[in-house]
Amino acid sequence: FDILVLRIRLPIDSIPHKRNLLTKLIQFKKAIKEPNSVTHMPDFIRAFKHLLRIKARGVYNVVNSGALYYPGVLEIYKQYKPAYTYKALSFKELGITRTNLILSNKKLIKSGFKMPDINEVIEECVEKYVKY
Repeated sequence: FDILVLRIRLPIDSIPHKRNLLTKLIQFKKAIKEPNSVTHMPDFIRAFKHLLRIKARGVYNVVNSGALYYPGVLEIYKQYKPAYTYKALSFKELGITRTNLILSNKKLIKSGFKMPDINEVIEECVEKYVKY
């Protein structure tokens, strides 16, 4: 089909919202210590504009490079909210079976768009989120 499909994973942004991964994470007292692909929404918008500009077609995983570990995000959050507490646990410790997902963004990169590493943007994202 002559269409463009953009796949995101776990949207995160500096604006509080019920669907924002950061909003969800800080509500929990337990955090899974497994890597996940995520989509930083400002980067998604830039990628979307790029793909439209080049008239891209097909399915693209629009996720940031690298992987996000929830405890790492929550440690950054604790720098701004020292009273916040959580416990980092594995799936086994939680007694659940679940799949975390690392998506490839190679097709997006091959299109000429450099997707930033999530670990390079997460600290600024959390800082702005706390100030919002």
